[in-house]
Amino acid sequence: MKVINASGIQEVSLLLQKQGVEVEEKYDLANLPPEEIVILSDETDPTAEVSNTLAFKQNPVLYLAFHPPANLSTNVSVLKGEKIHGGQILYWIQDVAGKHKRRATIQAKKSIAYFGVQPGVGAGTLARATAILSSAHRKTLYIELNYYFPQSPFLFLLSDSNKNLASLFEHVLQAEDKNQIHLEPFLLNKTTLQGNRSTYKFMDHLPDDLSVISPHPDSLLAFPDLGSDIVRIQEKVQLLIETAKTQFDSIIFSMGSTPDDPLALATLRAVDQRVFVLDTNPSSVMMFQHRLDLLYKTGVPEINNLIVLQKSGIHFKKEIEKTLNFSIDMEILFETKMLDSLRKLDLLGSDQFKNSVSKLEKQLLGTPEAEKKRFKLGGIASLIAK
Repeated sequence: MKVINASGIQEVSLLLQKQGVEVEEKYDLANLPPEEIVILSDETDPTAEVSNTLAFKQNPVLYLAFHPPANLSTNVSVLKGEKIHGGQILYWIQDVAGKHKRRATIQAKKSIAYFGVQPGVGAGTLARATAILSSAHRKTLYIELNYYFPQSPFLFLLSDSNKNLASLFEHVLQAEDKNQIHLEPFLLNKTTLQGNRSTYKFMDHLPDDLSVISPHPDSLLAFPDLGSDIVRIQEKVQLLIETAKTQFDSIIFSMGSTPDDPLALATLRAVDQRVFVLDTNPSSVMMFQHRLDLLYKTGVPEINNLIVLQKSGIHFKKEIEKTLNFSIDMEILFETKMLDSLRKLDLLGSDQFKNSVSKLEKQLLGTPEAEKKRFKLGGIASLIAK
C-alpha cells in the first residue's frame, strides 16, 4: 500500500523509505481513491478539514500535531506531543495494512434485507445487531425502511429533519444512474455528527465504521409517493445499492412487516440476500409459510434466503421445523434480560443473543473465525498509544 505524506515533514518520508515503504509527497488530495493512506499535520491541515474529509471518504489518516484541533474526527488517528517516534508511525502503517489485508479475506460488497413475518418478531433487532457486529470488521451501512413505525431515531438516538430516509428517496427518485446519487448528505455516523451535538443526541458508542440512514420520527407524514410500480422502485433501490457498494462493504436493510409495501417488496427483490424472521409465537409460526408464498408470488427470489428463528429461550428449532415441515437455517437464543439491555440502548443485548447473532453474521458476511473479537461498545481508542 502506498503512503501519501502530506505532513510537510520530510523526515517522515525518509524514515518510511528506509523501511521499504512506498511514499509520495503530495498535497493535492482531492481525488484520492479510498484506502490510500495519508499522513497530515497541524502545519499542513491546521483546521482538520482535509483530514476529516478524507476519513469520511474511507481513507486511513494519521494526524501529527503538538495540539490537535478539537474538531478532529474520531476516525482520524492522532500522534501528538513534542516528540513523535518513527516507530509509532511505522506501527500505525503496519496496523492499517494488516486491517486492509484482513478485510480482503472477508466476503464483502454484499446487501442483505431482513423481513419479519409479523410485527414484533425481532427482525429489526437482528438487522441492527448484525450491522453493529459487521462494523467491527468492515465499513457497514444500516438502512431502516420502516417509515411507518421507525425505530432507529430512538434506538440510535439520531434524528434530523434533512438527513433522513425520506430526503434520500426524494434524491434517488430524480437520479438516472448511480453517478447522480450522493449518499454523504444523508449519512449519520460519528464523522457527520462531529461538531453538531446541539442538533443531534450523540451516542458515544456508535461504532466508528457504522453509518445509518434512518427515517425521521414523522417520516410517514412527508415520505415521497413512490407509486405502485415495483419494477421502477426496484431499479431505484438497485441504484442506491450500487452507489452504497462504492463506499461500504456491507449494506443491511431492515423494514416493516407489511407484505404489500412496494418499497419493502422492491428491496427484497433487489438485494443479494434475504433473511426471513419468525419467532416462537404460534401466530408467527402458522402464518410464516403463507407469508413466504405471498412474497415469492410478487417476484421475491426463492434463492439466497436464510430462515431465522428468533426469541428462542431454549432450543425450539426442531419442534418448529416439524410444524412447518421445512428447515430453519439458524436459531437466535434469547434471554429475558435482553429486554432490559434494549431499554438501556445496548443493541447487542445479552451474551447469549450476541453469540447467536455473531454466528449469523459470520454465515451472511463470511467473517473468518480467526477475525472474531470481542466487540466493545464505547469510544474506540487511537491506533497509536500516546
